[in-house]
Amino acid sequence: SFPEELMMLARVLSCEMTEMMRVANAFQGFPVSNRCEVAAFRSLEKACKESLESCQLGLSKAKETEGANASMVAAMLEGEIRLLEAGALHAASKAEEHQRDLDNGVDAIAAAGGGVEDDEDF
Repeated sequence: SFPEELMMLARVLSCEMTEMMRVANAFQGFPVSNRCEVAAFRSLEKACKESLESCQLGLSKAKETEGANASMVAAMLEGEIRLLEAGALHAASKAEEHQRDLDNGVDAIAAAGGGVEDDEDF
């Protein structure tokens, strides 16, 4: 049913946002290699786009449903969609910026004299 699907969507978004915040906090203040930055921002862009698809699906279901609660949910999802679109664009932009640095031979770790190492599996 629609309310159950909506609750599942809310849990998924909450988990994704919590994970993104955890990753962001883990890197806070550490120089990170540009290769890791590119991978992290591409991953964030992908997560935003996947969440965006879920929100758009939820929005279309909310718009098909009658009632004040559905209207409130639709408005909330429209706000989430705007945030996720902005997040995906920002992540793509940052990934491109770090990729340019990488292409130009600039490395945050070398400039800082150490930090989070490149990880082949990252």
